[in-house]
Amino acid sequence: MNKAQKKALKDKKRKEAKRKEQAAPKLVRHREPLKNYLDRSYQALSTGHPEKAEKIIRAGIKDHPHDSRLHANLVNALEQQHRSQDALDAARLAVKLNDRFPDNHNNLGALLKFQGQLDEARACFEKVVELDPGHGEAWRNLVATKHFESADDPHILTMTQQVENPSVQRPLNPSLYFALAKALEDVGEYDKAFELYHKGNRKVRKGLRYDKESLEKVVDAIIEVQGAEFFAAGPLPNATKASPILIVGMPRSGSSLIEQILASHPDVFGAGETPILGKTMGVIGGSTIARVQSVPKQSDEALVKLGELYTERLQDLSPNAKRIADKFLLNLTHLGFLYRAVPNARIIHSTRDAMDTALACFKVRFTSSLNFAYDLEELAHFHNQMQRIMAHWRQFMPDSILTMPYEGLVENQEAESRRLLEFCGLEWNDAVLNFHETNRQVRSASSTQVRKPMYKGAVSRWKKYAKHLDPLRKALGDYAPSESE
Repeated sequence: MNKAQKKALKDKKRKEAKRKEQAAPKLVRHREPLKNYLDRSYQALSTGHPEKAEKIIRAGIKDHPHDSRLHANLVNALEQQHRSQDALDAARLAVKLNDRFPDNHNNLGALLKFQGQLDEARACFEKVVELDPGHGEAWRNLVATKHFESADDPHILTMTQQVENPSVQRPLNPSLYFALAKALEDVGEYDKAFELYHKGNRKVRKGLRYDKESLEKVVDAIIEVQGAEFFAAGPLPNATKASPILIVGMPRSGSSLIEQILASHPDVFGAGETPILGKTMGVIGGSTIARVQSVPKQSDEALVKLGELYTERLQDLSPNAKRIADKFLLNLTHLGFLYRAVPNARIIHSTRDAMDTALACFKVRFTSSLNFAYDLEELAHFHNQMQRIMAHWRQFMPDSILTMPYEGLVENQEAESRRLLEFCGLEWNDAVLNFHETNRQVRSASSTQVRKPMYKGAVSRWKKYAKHLDPLRKALGDYAPSESE
């Protein structure tokens, strides 16, 4: 076969192959149903797997590029990964794709609120309630960005109408009670406000369980197994030299203010409420009481590794920061472990008048699971157990703990700020006095308050509701102020 024949044969085979390819049925990729993407992403988000959720959602967006729920879930997944700018970009894109979907505006507004861009955030929330007057979460966010001057404010009138005449199509969101109560508190309608706070708390509390007995067992275990013998062993000689700053205490006790002051120092990164310590210790126990009981049983080598793992994970949040502030308040159950495994840790105990603290919690619809926060007597019980734990730690590790009363901080800002920095081993920096100007994300319930200069208006605020708080006073026992106060 000569060259011409060989070439002709090749061309014939090529043409035949092309003909068969064109004649073969095309394999069509079928889109996965939207519901599958939504269900799988909700599951991943609710179980603490935001990276997995992001992959599912991005695949879903390829199949369903204009579904607003997928874009809303993407914002959530990015936020859970602490990718704030990515989340903000995704939220703005979601609004651009569908500006008639209320949750898109609410998600964008929430991110802006966390970053202190309150005017733009307020505009987002106002757009939500314009589109959906019964959107409880948007109302909760909106009232946090606004001080009301008159009971005739149109927003108050709209919220009142929603509370008194809820839509038959969907149940009333309890956040509406909290939002309207805050607005009425602003204009001095304290009795009406308390009634609404009470209704909102009762509705939320119905779906929760607060186990007093289990909490008491945790506190008893701490006192029993991490006592004199445990502390007599002293810090581990090979323990990490890292020196994180932990802020612990009750919610609404001034902890966000303390963190904002610290985070205003150029050497400190404020990590916010990150559960890194509890998750790190999860390898030695699946529950708080199991971890507490397990710590004294661990070898020195195991405790050293746990201490190193915790501080490394914390440092990963801001690799270049000289110091990291960890404001996961319930870390207070693990301070004995830190004494041995992270001995250079500085612990700030945020405190506030017990009545003010409990009432401030009662006035918030929390986004995290705080099952004790929706009943005044349960709030008092939780508060008192936390005080038992801290009294125990102070007995054995007094040099590691600084108590920072909220009232002292707002009364003597510079003196108390100096005391705080000195305890943490930080040089003085005037920036901490202008903490409200610090540009950082704050996700706590105090995200709007820390954007203001120091003010004293929250001290003894409970007195405005005094006639409603006898059950709280009684349950607080020795921690309640005297009748004459």
